[in-house]
Amino acid sequence: MNYYEQIFDNLSQTLGENQALDDIAKIFLFRNTKFSMPENLNKTDVFFQSNFIQYLQQSHLQTDDWQSALSQYFRFGKIDNDLLEFFLNLDEENTIFAIRLSGIINNLEHLSWQNIKHHQKNYSKLDEFIQTVEYLNNQYQEIRNKYLEIKKKWQWTHLDSILLGGLYLYEFVLTQKEYVDIVIPYQIDTNTPIKQEYIFNALHKIIVNSYKNRKLLTDKNLRPTLDKKLSPFLYGENLNEFKIKEYQDFQIFIAFRIELDLFEDFVFNKFSYSKTTKYTFRNGNLNHQSGKQEYDFYSEKSGILWLYWKWRGIKDFDRSNFSKDKFEYWAKSNDPMWITEAFADTHSARLLLKEVYGIEKIILNDNQEYDIFYTLFTIYMQQQYYKNVFIEPFLMLYHLRKFHPFKILGVMTMGNFLVNTNFYPIITGTKGNKAKNMSQSWIVEGSNRSKMKQMTAILDFWTVNLNDNNKDGYVEKPFYELDGRIIQLPQRIGQQNIYGGIVNYLRKLYKNRDTLKDETSSMEKSLAELFTQKQFKVFCQYMPNDNTVGEIDLIVVDNQTVLIIELKSTFLKTNLKEAYQYQNFTLKKASYQLDRKLKYIQDNYQEFTDKSFDKIKFYSWIVDTTLEADHERFNQHLKISLEELIIYLKGHQNFMDFYKNFDDFDTKNDEINNLQVLIDKIENNHFWENSLQKYQKLQEIGE
Repeated sequence: MNYYEQIFDNLSQTLGENQALDDIAKIFLFRNTKFSMPENLNKTDVFFQSNFIQYLQQSHLQTDDWQSALSQYFRFGKIDNDLLEFFLNLDEENTIFAIRLSGIINNLEHLSWQNIKHHQKNYSKLDEFIQTVEYLNNQYQEIRNKYLEIKKKWQWTHLDSILLGGLYLYEFVLTQKEYVDIVIPYQIDTNTPIKQEYIFNALHKIIVNSYKNRKLLTDKNLRPTLDKKLSPFLYGENLNEFKIKEYQDFQIFIAFRIELDLFEDFVFNKFSYSKTTKYTFRNGNLNHQSGKQEYDFYSEKSGILWLYWKWRGIKDFDRSNFSKDKFEYWAKSNDPMWITEAFADTHSARLLLKEVYGIEKIILNDNQEYDIFYTLFTIYMQQQYYKNVFIEPFLMLYHLRKFHPFKILGVMTMGNFLVNTNFYPIITGTKGNKAKNMSQSWIVEGSNRSKMKQMTAILDFWTVNLNDNNKDGYVEKPFYELDGRIIQLPQRIGQQNIYGGIVNYLRKLYKNRDTLKDETSSMEKSLAELFTQKQFKVFCQYMPNDNTVGEIDLIVVDNQTVLIIELKSTFLKTNLKEAYQYQNFTLKKASYQLDRKLKYIQDNYQEFTDKSFDKIKFYSWIVDTTLEADHERFNQHLKISLEELIIYLKGHQNFMDFYKNFDDFDTKNDEINNLQVLIDKIENNHFWENSLQKYQKLQEIGE
């Protein structure tokens, strides 16, 4: 018997065959297992070749767990022909749904597709499904082919794409209101709203995947290149049909790139992972149905949390890493208001990283340690500079004179609008000069040489090297390096979400950092300390006597109330596939783990208290660093955000009152020192209901 057959045999003897089938699917999906496997087989092969598969009934395949398990087989292997026939006969519709969940519908070269198509003519629903998938792939490929035709026609280099992209952002993005859906030229699907982030992401992909420059970029050839590409549009000099056509094609190119991205997420991913989304291709027509989803207030909640950390940064303004001496040093070459804003944002981000993610040091896989204060302060000062020197003056003239954006740029660049300021749509300088200037302006401590070394490392931290064949495509890095020069798009940096960027930089781009385990431990201990300050009895990183239960992150006891917490730390999800995998694997696995931990604590309650009560109330929460699936239940376990819990434990639940008149307020009256009261407020969604009302009023005032 293989590993899973042995477990199933034991389960069926104690629980019966039906329950054993339910449990073995959970064990496959959520239990960390290591066992020897035959050559050329993986975990899914072993599981689905087990003898208990023959006992499955249609009712099993209707469950989320068995659908997810079967989807893993399609995704990570080549499904056996006879086994696929077995599942199709058992439940054709849910087998098709498992194929969707596997995420392979936009990869018709996947090994499983050969066997799936083998059964096409024998099953009507499968036949219709395959025709639908092929039609969607053909649609996607048509758009992609047009995209690639334009790319081949113009063969834009990295620098070409940056320059044309800079013009595009000024004309079509900067003139639009931030956080409002944008209408772009040549938009393919006019029914889909275009958000600013879609454009930034699309342009970033275009830039990093452009052709390499034909010549080494130098001071000597840079200026003529800039003049040749930009001057015709800014000043009207030598603007001919060829240049107009090139810029028009670049606009179409961006529209195609955005459409491809949206197709991947809102067609392929939504069809794959949403049960309520249905596509059917019949009689040459594509039909689409999408069920209504309950609005989750994700963006509003994100805005509230951003305001919270902003308030914390302002509140603690005079504390760590800030002094009169530093302020005077920075003010020699920077506007005092920029410094104040940048420092408050830096401190807010540091508090977020420390209190939510346990990050107090930035150490990447190269073991290089980056000063966390100056790494954040650098990007926030850059943002302040570009907002105040580029974006605000541009918008002021744009709204005042009602000129075309390019004419405004022409006025700014030719008219000495500000002395010694280059108002081209891009900013560039040698890496050495930029590091020298920034280090002398912003880094207070150390010799000039050590400052220069530190700033060079910080620039590398925030930069995508376009000459690197292994360059990443993460938009969290807003600087580009090309032939030893740093190139920036002012409007992108000026409007970038740095809070979300730094989180995903460290939690997604560098998710395998050596310090991750220590950071997770620090999160658990910090949360335990907040509970301890309330005089609750707290057990942190508790290891039960039963080693099958696993470590319990947090147990909090207050009289007859017991709270068990499973703490997770994940990145911010940027597409539907990430959100699905998070909810159906990360959170369901946490729920599976909590089932065992809750039962252990219920059975062994006397280990945690020396008091005796007639009735004990047990609560179990999945607490995570993200807002996805906020206040949803997984089995009996409530999922909440760590930030909401921190806000309550610090007595900050009414922090938004600060934004009424920007006066601080006393939080002592908001402190909760009774665990049952805290649980009731959180489980009844008290904080979000109150805060969302206050947030809406702030938005109305802002409009």
